[in-house]
Amino acid sequence: MVYEANRSSTTSGSPSTSAGFGLLDDVPPAYDSISESVSVTGGPSRGSNYPLSISPDGVGSSSAAAAPPSRQWPETMDLLFAGPPHAEPMITRDAIDAGPEIEMRVVGGRNESWDPKLNDLSTRQQTVIENGVPRSVQAGTTYQVTDFDFFINLGPVYDHPENKANVALFATRPHIPAYRGSLSKTYGRPAPPGAGALISGMTGRKANSTEVSMWDRWGQNLYTRGRAPWTPIEGNEELFAEGSVAPGRIALGTRPGTAGTDEEALLGSTTHGEDHHERLLRAWCEQYCSDPGWLKSFTLTKNVWGWDRENLRTAIERAIISAGYQPTANIRIMIELEQQQVVIRPANRLVEAIYTPIVFFFLVITLIYPIIWIWQRWNRYGGGPYSVATATYGMKVYPPLPATFRQETIEMARDRLPAMFKLHPEVPRNPLLLHGPKGIHYLLGRREGEWFREWEERIRFAVRMGYKGELVDTRVNDGNEEPPELDGY
Repeated sequence: MVYEANRSSTTSGSPSTSAGFGLLDDVPPAYDSISESVSVTGGPSRGSNYPLSISPDGVGSSSAAAAPPSRQWPETMDLLFAGPPHAEPMITRDAIDAGPEIEMRVVGGRNESWDPKLNDLSTRQQTVIENGVPRSVQAGTTYQVTDFDFFINLGPVYDHPENKANVALFATRPHIPAYRGSLSKTYGRPAPPGAGALISGMTGRKANSTEVSMWDRWGQNLYTRGRAPWTPIEGNEELFAEGSVAPGRIALGTRPGTAGTDEEALLGSTTHGEDHHERLLRAWCEQYCSDPGWLKSFTLTKNVWGWDRENLRTAIERAIISAGYQPTANIRIMIELEQQQVVIRPANRLVEAIYTPIVFFFLVITLIYPIIWIWQRWNRYGGGPYSVATATYGMKVYPPLPATFRQETIEMARDRLPAMFKLHPEVPRNPLLLHGPKGIHYLLGRREGEWFREWEERIRFAVRMGYKGELVDTRVNDGNEEPPELDGY
C-alpha cells in the first residue's frame, strides 16, 4: 500500500520544512490553526465536478451554509467512542511496579507463567463473634453463625400417666406393604373370621416398586398432616393429586394361578378395613418366634399423630420472621421423635458380630459381609426383618366421657364433672367437651392452635434474646391440675 500526500504549507505562513516520512517527501500538513467552528457545506448536486469545500470561517463555496445535522456521525461509529460497559478497571503502572515481579516465558507463541507468587495471595485476619465466642478468621471466609438454638419438649402434651386412651398398639394391615420376614416388602394374607393366632403362610405376594412408592407417599402424607396411621387411603384427593397414580389402578389382589392366596381386593375397596381381616399382633410375634432365621429381627415403630406438622412449622417460621429476620434466612424447624423404634434380635454370635461397628467394618473390607448378605437373602436360615408392629400416641384425641350416652347434652355432662374427678382421675380438669358418636367426648391432650397461641410470644422472645437450650414452661398452673384447697383461691 502506498500513501501519498501533496506538499503543503501551514496557514501561519511559516516556512515549510521537509522531512522523510515513510514513502512521503514531507510531513503531513498541520491544521492546528483552523478554528474549532469548522462547518461542512454540501457541494453541488450529484454528478458535479466541484469537490466539497471546507473553510475556517464557515463560508463554503455554496451561497448558503447548511444547518448542522442533529447527528454528526454514523451509527456504525457508536462503539468507537467508549469501551465496553462491563470492562474491568485497568491496573496502573505504579501498581504494577509496586507488585511482585512475575516470571513469564514464551511457549508456542503464548506467554505462560508457573511462578508460585500467583498462588501466594496476601491474607488478612479479622476477629469475628461466632456463637458468642470471638475467634480469628481469614477475611473473605464464609462461616455460619447460629443466632438461636432452642427446643421445646412436647412430651407433656401426649404423655398422660393416668390415661392411656391416646395410645394404640396394632399390627400393620395386610393390604399395606411391609417387611414380613423377608428382605422385600410384601403383602399379608387376610385371616378368615375365627382363625387362630398362628396360621401358616401369613405372607402374601411381593409388592412392586410402584405400589411401594405409593404407600411411602401415603405414609409421608399422614406424617406431615398429623393424621391417624389407620386413616383409609380411599378418596384421598391430596395424595393422588401429588403423584401420577390414580385410585383403583394398583391391584392388591391375587396373581394368575394363585387365586385365594393373596388379599383379593383392589385399591379403594373396603374389605381390608373389616376387623376380621386384621392380623393380630400376637400372631406376628408367634411367627417371629417360630422363624429359624439367624439374622431375623422384630421392630416396633412408635408414631405420634394428631397435629398438623406442616401448618405448625409454617406458623413457627412466621413468628421467627416477625422477630426481625428476612424470609430468606436459614431457619430450621424440626419436629423429632426420640427413640422411635424398638428392635428385638436373637442372641447369637453372628448377630453380635454384625452389629459391632469394628467387626462390621472388618467384614466389609474383607468382602465377607456381601457373602453373608447373599446367604441371608436366599437361605431360609438367614432370616429377615419383621416391621409390622406400631405404637401410636395421639397429641389430641376425644375419648368418650365415662357413663355418657347419646342423648346427653354438654350441660348435663358439665354438671356431673365435679363428682366424676374422684371416681375417674384420668379425666383432665376442665376438659373441652363436644358431641361425638358415643355421646359426650372430652379432649385429651392439646390442640396445636392452643399450644402455639401459648408459646408464640415465648418463641419470639427467645429469638430476640438469642436463647440456646431448652425453652421450658414457666406457668404455675396449666388449668389441668387440681387447685389448692384454700379459702378464696
